Amino acid sequence: MSTEWEFLIQPLRDEMQEHGALLNLFEEQQAAILRREPDLVLHVAEAITKQAELIRECQKRRTIALRAAAVKAGCAEEIAFSKLLPHLPEPAWPLLQALTGEVNRLVRQTRRRARQNQMLLARTIEVSQELLRRFSPGAVSKTYSAQGRVAIDTTEKLCRARS
Repeated sequence: MSTEWEFLIQPLRDEMQEHGALLNLFEEQQAAILRREPDLVLHVAEAITKQAELIRECQKRRTIALRAAAVKAGCAEEIAFSKLLPHLPEPAWPLLQALTGEVNRLVRQTRRRARQNQMLLARTIEVSQELLRRFSPGAVSKTYSAQGRVAIDTTEKLCRARS
């Protein structure tokens, strides 16, 4: 595309692509959770962390491009995209709206998938703890921090007693 607004369009495309990749990683992680593949779950978690960093870099580039577009349009640098759009050439509006709409949709979908995976992992841990309690009563103790976080402690007495 050879338009004077390419510097604003490309960062949005890049961000959309990276959010799509993150969503794919969360889907891969969910499949690994459901297949009970802990090594793959951990491997994908590392990839998710790296992908999140790529997204932060894309967001920085988008912010820089947005500020440049604002200055070019004669607006304040800190203007919101929705307020900047009317100051941009009208032919650019549909593409810019589509790109930002897709980025926002991917962000919502990714957050939803991340919450699902978090719940699946939490449930997996609960089931594992329940199994430990059933097979080794007293081997697992649960305490709560002042912030409400759960801490699990397993005693080694049972393991040593059976050795």
